[in-house]
Amino acid sequence: RALHANHLLSNASIVVAFIGDEESAGRPISISRRELMKHAKQSDVLLDFESGPVSLGRRGISKWALTTRGTQQHSSIIFQPEVGNGAIFEVARMLREFEYELSHTKNLTVNPSIVLGGSTLAFNEETNQGTVSGKHNVVAKEALALGDLRYISDTQKRETEQKMQHIVEKYATKHPARIVFNDLMPPMPPMPGNVELLSLMKRINHLVTNQPLEILAPGLRGGGDISHIAHLAPAGLVGLGPVGAEEH
Repeated sequence: RALHANHLLSNASIVVAFIGDEESAGRPISISRRELMKHAKQSDVLLDFESGPVSLGRRGISKWALTTRGTQQHSSIIFQPEVGNGAIFEVARMLREFEYELSHTKNLTVNPSIVLGGSTLAFNEETNQGTVSGKHNVVAKEALALGDLRYISDTQKRETEQKMQHIVEKYATKHPARIVFNDLMPPMPPMPGNVELLSLMKRINHLVTNQPLEILAPGLRGGGDISHIAHLAPAGLVGLGPVGAEEH
């Protein structure tokens, strides 16, 4: 009504997309988010109405899986040259180094969410459940750590993956270790168009409320569907929806 009253709709096109799958898009994204992409290419501004406060961007998300191996022997000879440190010590040292090297990087988080280790292990990716077996006096033969990586740009993602790969190779002493990354959602970096749009919104907010606009840093916000299309339009903002509890 406000736009109409100010004669701002005659040359405007506004598309509203309601998405009910809570970011669990089917694969490939090129099909499940095809309509969003089509309209984004024709748009000047993208507005994400997830709950506020407002943000200039979102971080991308990938998941990683780290596997290590050890020589299964009696625990009394662990650390000996012929046995090594065992798989659990190996994975623990790598995770500790991830924390040391990466925990203070702005807009970056690396989180290990599941760790398994023992003589044998099995993990079901569909159910996110795993089982292990072993004995207290046996050096662990294998270990697995799973987690996610959240980053503000593709450049930050590549640099972080390289650092994590280097750490894995450095601390794999007796047996080779392996880390694998799987992208889930791209980032929406704070581009210049977003900054200009936020400046405009600050002025409008002040006129309407006479209060400063609350801003949430992109590093404190999760992923969202706008990330799939943010690169297709000149400007966008996130978090324009209502603020409240239990919005999910």
